[in-house]
Amino acid sequence: MHRNADLVGSLNHGRFGTFHLPVKTIDMLLPVYGLAAACTLGVLLVTGYGLDSRILGVVIAKLLFDIACYARCLQLYEQWQGRRPTAGLYGRALAATLLEPVFFQLLRQFGALLGWIAYVRGRIDWKPTRSGSIASSSEDFAAGANPNASTSSGRDSRHQNRR
Repeated sequence: MHRNADLVGSLNHGRFGTFHLPVKTIDMLLPVYGLAAACTLGVLLVTGYGLDSRILGVVIAKLLFDIACYARCLQLYEQWQGRRPTAGLYGRALAATLLEPVFFQLLRQFGALLGWIAYVRGRIDWKPTRSGSIASSSEDFAAGANPNASTSSGRDSRHQNRR
């Protein structure tokens, strides 16, 4: 993002510059915000300050909403597959709903923070990764070539186009 800092907030790029890029710039720091919130929560609970009832109400409401969404998704998926959802399936969904914010999200944010640290130290560089075969396949597809067709020499058309 810092390489294209001139795009962020730029009126020359319309809504992309004035809205989307500033939002994505803030979103890049989500791992820092998430871990700071988790640490703050831990400190508040350990020091005995507890949680305000409004915060606890929002957290419980979010968990109930997540449980309802998981249950509905399971019901629709099982219906689509022609099966009936079982109590065990709902139990696993409930466990996932309760454990995901505590474990998965924190581990994901910690991993992202480690990526930020490696980037800032210069150990990695963020560049778009494009596999040659995927890029050439999409180019061939756009040009109307059949990626599965072979030529008489035994090589497919992707390799001949690179010469």
